[in-house]
Amino acid sequence: MTDTPKRIAIEGSTGYGLMSLTWTSPDKIVPQERAFETINNAIKDGVRFFNSGEFYGTGDPLLNLKYLKAYFERFPENRSKMIVSVKGAIDPITLTPDNSPENIKKSIENIISFFPNQYVDLFETARMDQKHPVEEVVKAIVPFIESGNVGGISLSEVKGETIERANKIYLISCVEVEFSMWSTEPLTNGTNDVCKKLGIPIIGYSPLGRG
Repeated sequence: MTDTPKRIAIEGSTGYGLMSLTWTSPDKIVPQERAFETINNAIKDGVRFFNSGEFYGTGDPLLNLKYLKAYFERFPENRSKMIVSVKGAIDPITLTPDNSPENIKKSIENIISFFPNQYVDLFETARMDQKHPVEEVVKAIVPFIESGNVGGISLSEVKGETIERANKIYLISCVEVEFSMWSTEPLTNGTNDVCKKLGIPIIGYSPLGRG
């Protein structure tokens, strides 16, 4: 697809998921100023990887991205210190994935509008929709890498065989899956084995469970 496929380097062993700042019960949405303080503290502690979502908002699905936009306007010097992955290509109301090329294009164009220079480090389809093969999904993202709007590709909740197929089209930067004492599927469905073989970092979320 492109002459110079590349992976975005994921730095550090710990990342910070931004979901619970804005996608929670209405009374628990974190005020913007406190959210900014939390992100700044994470950066001071050496965190470089952050995860957001196009649908991470209670009442307003775009609230998480709106927080990020305001954060980058307030602290532009911190943008270069962060690798931000954003999930998209999913209906914000029904949470139904739509991996059609048209919807991926729509999703990416929306996401990058919240970022400085219309550039996001990693775009990630929130889930596979079981209608469009992963090869088609990756091919739909690559033009945005070539145009300089997306740095690399992440996958979410996929098995080893899907990762291998995707990586043949374009180098996958990371794979996000739930991994904890209560959710060990990545060890048995090929995800861990394939990522280890291909040198792809696994982003394990909810490591202590979901409370």
